[in-house]
Amino acid sequence: MRIQTLREHFDEFIQSTKLSPNSGKLWVDILLLFIVSALHFSILPSLLGGYIYLDLITPWLITTFVLSPLGKSIILAVIGGWVMETHSVAPTGIYICIYWMVAVGVHVTRSTLSWRHMTPWVLTYFASGFWVFLFESFLQGLSEASMLLNLHYLYMQLSELAFTVIVGLLLTERFRRSGILEEAI
Repeated sequence: MRIQTLREHFDEFIQSTKLSPNSGKLWVDILLLFIVSALHFSILPSLLGGYIYLDLITPWLITTFVLSPLGKSIILAVIGGWVMETHSVAPTGIYICIYWMVAVGVHVTRSTLSWRHMTPWVLTYFASGFWVFLFESFLQGLSEASMLLNLHYLYMQLSELAFTVIVGLLLTERFRRSGILEEAI
């Protein structure tokens, strides 16, 4: 019997696990959500210098909501909401509420759409990103009314929304091309 090295275990893990929003294992999805969160909160801001705010967590979660059962989606929505709230001044529970509503909405409508085409993905990412934008703007309006009239804030939110759609489409390229989703959903 041969003893496997750590590198061989890691290679075996990478080959057996799909490193995508729906790996098939809840613990791997939670781990990947934390990795995406670390990229979102530590690496991207330092690369962009605070000029643009880009959201990686929302497209990752929305892709998971489309591909996963509702129970798993709700668990990841709560964890993703907690992560977003730890780095935000939003009231406790606001991101959990946003992601919970998106997860349930996607789960209810996902069986009626053909996920092989790009249009349902674009609309889902846009509507979900816009929903997050509305909640964040509402909270900003409650805390600082002058912030809503700021063009820089609007530019930041619209660039975040566009980035959400683009990243989401990049995440789902493999699923759209393969047609796996029609049988899975």
